[in-house]
Amino acid sequence: MKKKGFTLIELIIVLAIIGILSAMVSLAWVTMLQRSRTRSLDKKAKTVFNAAQTAATEMMSYERTHGDAYMSTGGFYYYWDGNSGGKVDASGNFVGGFDAEDNMFGRSINRILEDDIAYIVYIDNNYKVQSVATSRNSNDRYIGAYPVTLDASGATYNNFTALTSSPGNVNDFTL
Repeated sequence: MKKKGFTLIELIIVLAIIGILSAMVSLAWVTMLQRSRTRSLDKKAKTVFNAAQTAATEMMSYERTHGDAYMSTGGFYYYWDGNSGGKVDASGNFVGGFDAEDNMFGRSINRILEDDIAYIVYIDNNYKVQSVATSRNSNDRYIGAYPVTLDASGATYNNFTALTSSPGNVNDFTL
């Protein structure tokens, strides 16, 4: 007499194989989502980079005409949290209060952007934007950067390393 059906061990083995395959697929899916979010923020960082360079050029023209010194005092960081912004130092602490130039510079950048995102920009004393980091909000764990480069192993990294973890107001952008 022949038995029909599966034994208990055969069923356990099949379930184990299905479990292993589903774990691999879900891990690949999570990795793909993380890369997608980071790439999206990298593209937004490039947009902010270009908008900030335009705003810096406009500010340079304004300063030469009016003799003000908002930017010519040396390189600085500009932080925008999605609602307001201002100059920050390398530790992430706001420098001074929010003034008209802070709002004008932020509005110049934000008129080009499609949505409210948080970003930080480093501008050197020659009115050149050096680097940008962006996120969807100030508490987001995914951070995009521009310029982004590849190292010898092919891993991506950014050159926005001046901000380090410190007890400042913008330390969420620690890279």
